[in-house]
This record gives sequence, C-alpha cells and structure tokens, in this order.
Amino acid sequence: ECALSVGYRIGGFDTQLLVTATILAGVFTGIGIRLLRIGIHPSLMVLIIACGIAASSGHFHVRPHLSTIAGMAIVMVYLVDVENGRIPIRKLAWLLPVIWLWSNIHGGVMGGIATIALAIAGWTAARLLKRESPIRTRSDFLLLVAIWLGTIAVCFANPYFHRIPIAWYDVYKMASLTTIIVEHSAVDLSEFAGITIVSFGVLFCLFLLGTVPLNRFRIVWLLPLVWFVLAIERVRHAPLFTMAALVVFVDAFPFSRIAERLLRKKSDLY
Repeated sequence: ECALSVGYRIGGFDTQLLVTATILAGVFTGIGIRLLRIGIHPSLMVLIIACGIAASSGHFHVRPHLSTIAGMAIVMVYLVDVENGRIPIRKLAWLLPVIWLWSNIHGGVMGGIATIALAIAGWTAARLLKRESPIRTRSDFLLLVAIWLGTIAVCFANPYFHRIPIAWYDVYKMASLTTIIVEHSAVDLSEFAGITIVSFGVLFCLFLLGTVPLNRFRIVWLLPLVWFVLAIERVRHAPLFTMAALVVFVDAFPFSRIAERLLRKKSDLY
C-alpha cells in the first residue's frame, strides 16, 4: 500500500500502471531468456511466452498479487536449478530475502512456501526410494529443512508480527470467499480466462507425457500439476500455475520428444 501510494503521488495511476507493466515484462522476459539459452528459436520462444501470457492475463491488475506472480517464478527457478544441478542446495538460502519481501506485500507467499515444502518432500521420498535426488546426505536434508523453516520465520518480520500470517489464514479459510470474490471462484469455461487456463494446462500435461519415462521424471516437473488443480478450484491460482509450468517447460524441453524430433529434422526452431 505504501509503494502504491508513493507511485500515485509521483505520477498518478500512470505510474502504477508503468510499474505493473515493468514487473510483468521482467518476469516473462526472464523466462524468455531461459528459453533462448537452451537453444529455442526466438519465434518459438515468443509463441510459448504468448501462451503463458494468455493463460494468466486475467490477473494482470495493478495490485499486490503481482508480487506473487514474480515470487512464484523466482521460487520455481531456484528449485529447478537445484534439482538439475546448476546450483547447490545452499543457494536456496537466497530465497529467504525474497520470501521476506514477498510476505510484506501479499499473502500469496504461502503458495511459495508450500511449493518449497512439496519439493523437499518429493526429494526426500526420491532419496528414500534410491532414485536420483538433490539430497545426497543427511546434511543436505537438514539444510533444506532449515531453509524452509527460515522462510516461515521471515514472514513474521513485519510491523504486525504474527497478525499478518493469521490474517492470511483467516481470509483463506472463509467459506464464502468463493462466492463474493470472482478471483476466488472456480474456473468458468464460458469465459476467455477459463478457456485459456484449461487449454494451457492440457497442453502442459501432454508435453510432460511426451518427455522421459515417468520413473525418470524430476520432482519439480510435477509441481505445476498441483497448481493446475488449484487453478481449476480457484482461478486466482492460474498465473502461479503458468509461472511454474513455463519454468519447468524450459528444464524439461531438451528431454522431450518434440526436441528430439526437431533435432532429427535439423530444424531451426531448436
């Protein structure tokens, strides 16, 4: 609220709109750069990003929810890069300041914390089943748990201490919320937003089915499916599903049948 107020004093609603557009452009540009780095042609990159924008555009509003869209993208990038070995587990500690800032802007930070918890649980299960996992030692597990607990702790570093997290919980458990606020309602297939969300979700599921066998799936590749189900139940989760899906798409694409076919044909698209 303070940041929006300062923006309004500087240049009215136009300043707020500029900040909104800049945040969204930054998020999608970051994902676009990751697509280019794995060898995808710019034209195909634009098409993929456009699909993501269409699926989440129903929530491109001048409001704090923008921080949740950006925060989910950052969290997914870190989780994906830990599992694929680009960065060590200790680098997840950089999420602590991200979560702290996010928690002081929007209650959607609970989604980010829950996503980290799901990833840790999946990695732990994979380790116990003797599958490939970023967790190789007990120290790795303890470090992950410590970082996750740290993401919870920083949510209390605000002017109201425990009252803000309690407010998030009270709002989320309101049974009437889905009937009085449109963005908390289920997906409506009679609207453009509902059609794009479900279409994007179906395409992502088909893409995953066309990658490596299920027993070789990375845990983080399955996280967007959780958010897809949540997006069906509450449409406000659609951009979070989109962010997770786009980040995972970048990581999984080189292992997909589409990539294999493009390489075999020596296509310029990949």
